[in-house]
Amino acid sequence: LAARNVRVITYNYRTIGASTGPIDGLTLHDYAKDIWRIADAFGAKRVYLAGKTFGNRVVRAAAQDRPDYVRGIILIGAGGELPPSPDTVALYRRYVDPATPKEEWLKLQRELMYAPGNEHLAGLDAAQGEFPGLAKAQITASDATPKAEWSEGGAAPMLVLTCLADRVAIPEGALALAKSRPHTWLVGLPECGHNMLNERPDDLVQQIFDFITRRRG
Repeated sequence: LAARNVRVITYNYRTIGASTGPIDGLTLHDYAKDIWRIADAFGAKRVYLAGKTFGNRVVRAAAQDRPDYVRGIILIGAGGELPPSPDTVALYRRYVDPATPKEEWLKLQRELMYAPGNEHLAGLDAAQGEFPGLAKAQITASDATPKAEWSEGGAAPMLVLTCLADRVAIPEGALALAKSRPHTWLVGLPECGHNMLNERPDDLVQQIFDFITRRRG
């Protein structure tokens, strides 16, 4: 996106890399405030907010908290509208349990995050690091935030990108979200799962660029 003349700012969640700060006792609004602190520090007045998986809840909360600053919202692997299957929920609990052994965690990463045939890409995640403690804290923060305070994401135009083999943020949930609000576009990509950034990066870039370009026009 940056190579296409789009200014891109990314950041690490608290406790990842050089990012610091508490992760206990938070709500999605606290994570949203982190976004706005960064945007304000860069002097960004009107922004597009993009979030993947848990991040989609954060950007929706951020957009709902400060709607006048948001030009558009991009959700990647958007969950929260409909629950996954009970067996997926059980596996995900093991996945975010800090006590889960590394070998089992990697097996769950392959099983939960990737479409069949793409499981080998889980090695990329292992190389980037494991953060089950943060993942568990993020679930707690999401559960502590009433859904009405984040799910709609304000009124800005929204692009919802879902993968048809995603078993965590199921495509039916993305469809329900897209149908529930105006000015919302839904794109379903085949042959990818919950970690679609590693599976379909070029397609995601193109969809996001087209969405931003249409808004500029």
